[in-house]
Amino acid sequence: MGKKKGERGEDKDYPVLLQHGAWGKSDDWTEAVWPFKLSEVGYDVWLGNNSGNDLTTFKTRGASEYEKWDFNWADMGIHDVPATIDKILDETNKSKVTYIGMSQGNAQMHYGLAKKENDYYQNTLNRFISLAPCVFDWDRSFDATYEGSMDFYQKLFDAEIYYSGGKSARWNNMKICYEYGFDSDMCQEMNNINAGTRHSWRNELYNDQIWVNDRFQEPIPVEDWVDGTTRESEELDTKI
Repeated sequence: MGKKKGERGEDKDYPVLLQHGAWGKSDDWTEAVWPFKLSEVGYDVWLGNNSGNDLTTFKTRGASEYEKWDFNWADMGIHDVPATIDKILDETNKSKVTYIGMSQGNAQMHYGLAKKENDYYQNTLNRFISLAPCVFDWDRSFDATYEGSMDFYQKLFDAEIYYSGGKSARWNNMKICYEYGFDSDMCQEMNNINAGTRHSWRNELYNDQIWVNDRFQEPIPVEDWVDGTTRESEELDTKI
């Protein structure tokens, strides 16, 4: 029996974009079997990278560290992902891609759909497959509080630390733990985090804002968050 239009057999006509999660990069996917299986059965598989990780470079000459790292996964949903999709479509001469996201890779797509579904994604997205989605966190190992988040990011940005991981990780950890009064549990968590690829702290700030308010909303600038002037912002449709 032949497949009807729109069934899964037709998906092989479209390239597949795999988008990693937080503190990740494209070669993380090589540790799994199924991306290779997709290729073996005929899919054209592409691996994406988010701004700031160890496999990306900055083109902001003369910008301060504060300015260079002034982005979060909301920006990725409306800038990074469309730029990657456009590149794939240009290279393959195809009309759409199938998007498979992991963790933050899903969150940024949900933001992109909330903002650009009608004028971009409906024309370029064949299918969105969400692995370990994290727009909301129903099973956190610790509770994010407004006061705790304010204090954490106030200390980070006072110390002029705008990203985790990378070559400066060890120095940043010492600076945070010995100069800015982080407790031993937090220092240990920071040590574990900083062992990975570079990652903008504004990504995690945005997560805190969503978790504290228990809703999907626009990101709030760090200055407004830490001084207590703004806790909530415009609510968004998760497209779930």
